[in-house]
Amino acid sequence: MVRPLPSIYLDNEFACIKLPNSFDDMDQFAMDMAILMNFQKDVLKAVKSIKKSNGDKNAENAKIEVENRRLKQIIEENSRRDAEFKSQIEELEKSKADIASKNAELKTEVAKLRCDFEEIKSKRITTDSSEQLPISLSAKNETISKKGTDKLQQELFNTSLEPSLQDHSISKNIKPGQIEIFKITRPEKFESMDGSAKCIVNSFDINEVLQHLAQLCDTAIGAKDRALKAYQEEIISWSLYGRNFEFQVDEMNSKNKIGEKKARTLIYNEIENQLSILQSRISNSPSLEITPE
Repeated sequence: MVRPLPSIYLDNEFACIKLPNSFDDMDQFAMDMAILMNFQKDVLKAVKSIKKSNGDKNAENAKIEVENRRLKQIIEENSRRDAEFKSQIEELEKSKADIASKNAELKTEVAKLRCDFEEIKSKRITTDSSEQLPISLSAKNETISKKGTDKLQQELFNTSLEPSLQDHSISKNIKPGQIEIFKITRPEKFESMDGSAKCIVNSFDINEVLQHLAQLCDTAIGAKDRALKAYQEEIISWSLYGRNFEFQVDEMNSKNKIGEKKARTLIYNEIENQLSILQSRISNSPSLEITPE
């Protein structure tokens, strides 16, 4: 009795052998085995290829996922920046009118401060002139001796009389050693003065009068020179102010990237603050002496 042999069958990916019932079919069995082995090799190759392809696809999918996350992050950052830029643009547009109004106010304030400084300079010139008037006769004599001769004295005296002779009706009577105070024909002021309107000053040296007039002339010339110098200093100061102001605007804008208008506003505010401090110091120090150069 021949024992039955198992035949060939497939279990998942592996080939299992079931021998035939008799040895008569061994040739066919060998052929089937060869075919089965080749088929099994092909299946294994296909499985490996599929696994490799799946691995490549998984790696590619992972790269795509990373790239998608990166692009999503970039999109979110761009959206946030766009929102910030939009907010900044809206803020700048909103403050444009305020900046224009502020610039106009600052220009008005600068003009006012300029007038205040001119008033301070005028007061300084007036103070300097009044301080130089009460000078002793010795100082007067020294000034006259420095300026020149009796000819200069006579010219100053004649010059001081010419405007009065042109504008008023004057009668004069000068005697040696005497000077008559001129009576100006204004009845509304002098008729009620009786004889005091015509007063003779005796024993008063003409040289002292000339010296006094020369001193007044010198004071007037000095005041005029100081006023001219103050005007020149004002022009130079405003020129330097404009140049330095524009330089500071460019410097602040290049460093902070805040825009020209905002830089001007910040500098205007600081100037206004400093000018307020300066005015406060001047107003709190009324006895402050400003000595002209």
